[in-house]
Amino acid sequence: MLKKGHLPQNDVSTVLHVIILVLAVMAILVPFSDKPFHADDPMFLWAAKHIQTDPINFYGFNVNWLNLKTSMPDAMKNPPLASYYIALAAWAFGWAERYIHLAMTLPAAAAAVGMYFIARRITRRPLLAALIGVLTPAFVVSGTTVMSDIMMLAFWCWAVVLWMRGVEKDDPLSLTAAALLVAMSALTKYFGMSLIPLLAAYSIFDKKGPSRHLAFLIIPVVILAGYQWATHEMYGKGLLFDAADYAVSARYKGGLTGNIQSGFIGLVFVGGCVITGLLFLPFLWPARTVLLWASLAVAVAATLIIKANNIGVTPIIESGRPRWDVVIQVSLFAVAGVSIMALSAVDFFRRRDAASFLLALWVAGTFIFAAFLNWTVSGRAVLPIAPAAGMIFARRMDDKNDGRTAPLLKLYSPLIPALVIAITVAWADYDFAKAGRSAAYYV
Repeated sequence: MLKKGHLPQNDVSTVLHVIILVLAVMAILVPFSDKPFHADDPMFLWAAKHIQTDPINFYGFNVNWLNLKTSMPDAMKNPPLASYYIALAAWAFGWAERYIHLAMTLPAAAAAVGMYFIARRITRRPLLAALIGVLTPAFVVSGTTVMSDIMMLAFWCWAVVLWMRGVEKDDPLSLTAAALLVAMSALTKYFGMSLIPLLAAYSIFDKKGPSRHLAFLIIPVVILAGYQWATHEMYGKGLLFDAADYAVSARYKGGLTGNIQSGFIGLVFVGGCVITGLLFLPFLWPARTVLLWASLAVAVAATLIIKANNIGVTPIIESGRPRWDVVIQVSLFAVAGVSIMALSAVDFFRRRDAASFLLALWVAGTFIFAAFLNWTVSGRAVLPIAPAAGMIFARRMDDKNDGRTAPLLKLYSPLIPALVIAITVAWADYDFAKAGRSAAYYV
């Protein structure tokens, strides 16, 4: 962790940075507030509507999902906290798409500010770190949905903020609040429960062994155990373990070749969804290192062409010929993914402090889950890497400039193409969502 003298202590600059972040999030997401509900959005909306009439038995109804009549506990593999928030917003403002989307911009702004306050503790450039995390396709596209990912990330970031503060100051109030936010993160999306081992590892590393701070993590464990028991009583199965079983059982098991492809696809998703990993490459690594990674990525992609004829579900052989446009694109994304993973390791081995340990585990754990454990690799699954990547990049800038003031243009210029790419991807998803509305209208 940086010395206190390195942390930005100017309250005026902190307020200004927070205002910039909130305005940036709103400026990006509000134009998409009329986006039709899309993908898994209806699941959260149906639950929210049911909650308004039966708030205790939140999943006690049937849905038509995948053209089948299915009980909601069988169809829904996410916890209900996001739906409770939607139910409250709809009760206050109505069910119109614009109102629900605008309500979901608040968790997005909270997540961005949470990134900033974590970064404020561990880098001299917290605003840059937060913007790197925000201006990514993973964050922007997730922010235009009404699903649980961004809300989970908001609880996640603030849990980390308060936990770090509680460990540093030995403050029981901060530790209790952090533990409650861990539980809220997990009850928004089950991946949030990975904060329990993550924060435990951070505390053990920071204190050079077990400390009494770990006792506070019993709070989310008890809450989640209660949720497991309560849902088992209501629906005949505990929804926490049921979701874990589904993620593992639905995962394709393809042996060594399948795992190699899963790892490569995971790197592609990390690099593409956190595109700042590619755009900041010239500022973070020597040219020969980037060239080496690019060569290896193309070699792996070419091998996958020979072995599988596709990358995931994307065909890369067309009319008997390789689609080199796809190969080059996924290779660039893989290089960016490798950069993020490698920087997290380099940051730890150079500093060997609790913050670098936290960031390394944060990135590695999310990658392993998204690439190898979750039922599918997706931008939503790699979203939690975005905040950590921003902080790692900012810390790398700290090292490279060694206390000197770097030109603002050099620091922030890669964010311009990052913003353009993120909005372009979000706009494509927006058009895709509108296609469903248009099809329903014409039918």
